[in-house]
Amino acid sequence: MRKFILKSIIALIFVILFDGMFFLGHDIHQCPDSVWAAFAGVNIAYLSLFLIPLLTPKRDGVAVLSGTLYLIGIFYFLAELTAGVTFLFWIQDTMFLPVLVQGILFAVYIVILLMNVLANDATISSLNRQETLSDRRHQWMNEVRAVKEIVALDKKTEKIVERCYDDLSGCSISTSPEVSDVENEINTAVMLMKDYAQDGNLAEVAKIAMNIRALVSKRNNKLYYKRNY
Repeated sequence: MRKFILKSIIALIFVILFDGMFFLGHDIHQCPDSVWAAFAGVNIAYLSLFLIPLLTPKRDGVAVLSGTLYLIGIFYFLAELTAGVTFLFWIQDTMFLPVLVQGILFAVYIVILLMNVLANDATISSLNRQETLSDRRHQWMNEVRAVKEIVALDKKTEKIVERCYDDLSGCSISTSPEVSDVENEINTAVMLMKDYAQDGNLAEVAKIAMNIRALVSKRNNKLYYKRNY
């Protein structure tokens, strides 16, 4: 709460100074519309900075994504401040030019900001999918390692399961929606292989282990072609 209060006080310093200087330096009853438009534009630009935290990714380890949004907001504010101060002293007969210039700046800002928000959302989704896959891969490897211990007395089957384990350990942690069906097949196959191992059906264990290797290869190939085409 204390930190919030301190941040709010610091944030209000500009508003107090800028607005105070404006009202002290202008006769508000004689101000032309162009000056009011410039004044409003600067305040809107400054207040827009406080909306950025609502758009930043709520996830640890992605500070660079949030930093980009803040930079965009700061650049917009500085551009708007320059334009606004200019029109405070360059009096216009109408508010058309100030509104036009400041409106263009605001529109460009909103478009760039939203494009970056959408890009950040896509990045976060990708990171979440990768984390999910990483967790699933560790689970698969643990299950396959358990199968390897169960079939250890049969060296031929153990060797096949070991190769299956190696393929999973070398499996790319990147993922995409295009390979989710293959990943689900791998998950089902790993669970099924463990069941067969516990039942002592070594023939099925070997068969499924080879099928898992084929699925891993299929998944990796799909990811490769997606990245290169």
